[in-house]
Amino acid sequence: MNIIRTSLKLNQKQVKILLFLLFLGIIIGFLLYHKIDGELIEEQLLSIPELLQQQHLNFIFVHSAILLILIASSFMFFGLVLFPLYFVWEIACVCYALFSFFSVYSLSGFLFGLLYQIVIKLPFLICLVILFKNVYYIVKNNLFGKFNLQEGQSISFTKQYKMIILAFFFVFVYDVLLYFFGGLLLAKLCFIIN
Repeated sequence: MNIIRTSLKLNQKQVKILLFLLFLGIIIGFLLYHKIDGELIEEQLLSIPELLQQQHLNFIFVHSAILLILIASSFMFFGLVLFPLYFVWEIACVCYALFSFFSVYSLSGFLFGLLYQIVIKLPFLICLVILFKNVYYIVKNNLFGKFNLQEGQSISFTKQYKMIILAFFFVFVYDVLLYFFGGLLLAKLCFIIN
């Protein structure tokens, strides 16, 4: 459990970067909401109680593919740019969805949209931050850490590799649970917008 606690901790610089990316994502989501014709999405949101009961929330393959691409590309260095860009995109999508829920159902829609995004996105976004923190540590120390080592010393990345595997495994398990139970849980919360 100690390894998880330390991986969730962010220093001041990391918190500032995360807040900047969140703010940027919110701005982009707001602009997308005002620039894109949301008529089709709003029609789907009107029938969301029925959709949640009829369909599974299936993110298993999408999230697995995204994480594999981000991790693999990070070790080729340009992935270190893709991680933050993808995080901003996810935040923009969350904000776009929240604005759409609000436009269809007003304040109760915003509340339901917030719960909806917490259920389907929050664990994935947390794991994304954990993955980026550990991948960044590995890449940075591979590039620059060697210069600070004395002869005979080496850097161990065991903890970082464990966290990468653990975060990936957690996303997979969460997506499986979401597939079987996510729609049912969110369908029960639809009383908020009915």
